[in-house]
Amino acid sequence: MEFPADVEQDSDKRHATSLIRLLTRLIFCWFLKEKGLIPDTLFVEAELKTLLNDLSPDASSYYQAVLQNLFFATLNQRMGTDGEGKPYRAFAHDEGFFKNRDTYGVYTLYRYEEWFQHPDDALKLFADVPFLNGGLFECLDRTDEKTNKKLYLDGFSRNKAKRPQVPNHLFLAEEQTVDLSAAYGENKRKNEKVRGLLHILHAYKFTIVENTPIDQEIALDPELLGKVFENLLASYNEETKTTARKHPRRASPPPPPTGRRRSPTRASRPPSGRGSASSGFPPPIPARNSTGGRPRSVCRPATRRRSAPNSAPASSRASGSVCPAMQLCSSSASAPIAAECRPPVRFSLC
Repeated sequence: MEFPADVEQDSDKRHATSLIRLLTRLIFCWFLKEKGLIPDTLFVEAELKTLLNDLSPDASSYYQAVLQNLFFATLNQRMGTDGEGKPYRAFAHDEGFFKNRDTYGVYTLYRYEEWFQHPDDALKLFADVPFLNGGLFECLDRTDEKTNKKLYLDGFSRNKAKRPQVPNHLFLAEEQTVDLSAAYGENKRKNEKVRGLLHILHAYKFTIVENTPIDQEIALDPELLGKVFENLLASYNEETKTTARKHPRRASPPPPPTGRRRSPTRASRPPSGRGSASSGFPPPIPARNSTGGRPRSVCRPATRRRSAPNSAPASSRASGSVCPAMQLCSSSASAPIAAECRPPVRFSLC
């Protein structure tokens, strides 16, 4: 397997990031297939044998002719015809250097016409696939603005030297036993059973409904796409060039508290007094009453029960007991309460 090295010279990083894009795009297309927006023919080996000229294990016909054309020239190209009646979805024919200049750099036209047995039949298969107009299926090949040099990343090109080489057996291989000890760095991985990506995806049932109830048939919902993408991005550490499984992430510090600041408890009040330079609490905010008298408390119970006038218990009125909120926040801790406070009481700033 090989991808163009124009943008990224490090082969490990280039292959890792390219495979992440490939898998994410493929799984997204699989959900579209389950919704009936992409024909099943494009993912069935028996049908592909009648569509492509060469489906041998080492050829790259499936990725180039089917998947790249599906990604870049179908899902990223509008449907229908232009003002002159010409279809938007058409092949960029390889007609030599001078004629190719008219469609050079147009990444929304089909390539690899030579891979198809009947190119017109291929166009019919792609005709009803919707235009998504999303960045996931945008071809990342580009031209450098400074040097005016063409840089290939996806390699969607008529230039055979710039095409990616992704063999068909990566998608279509039957189950077999492979030695993966070198890839995993573990000797116990010498006899691993592997199979092609299409066989793996066909083994699961996909649903387009998220959070399927437990009593229904278990299926893979669209949340899987986000989880796969996040885990694949985290699977490669650029600094150590190792998988994230070997180096788990450190727990991030908790976010700073938000919302209203709660009043400190009586036990946490500093001896130097509230609002002093050495205390960690802000000074009380004075608020005058309507008659211009002494400042009243800016703290009050978060939940206070409304009562009728003169309905406070006689014991409270007689003893002149003090509300806990008034004791904590009022400038005069001896002010009698006028309403009933029942413990426990939660406090919040007004």
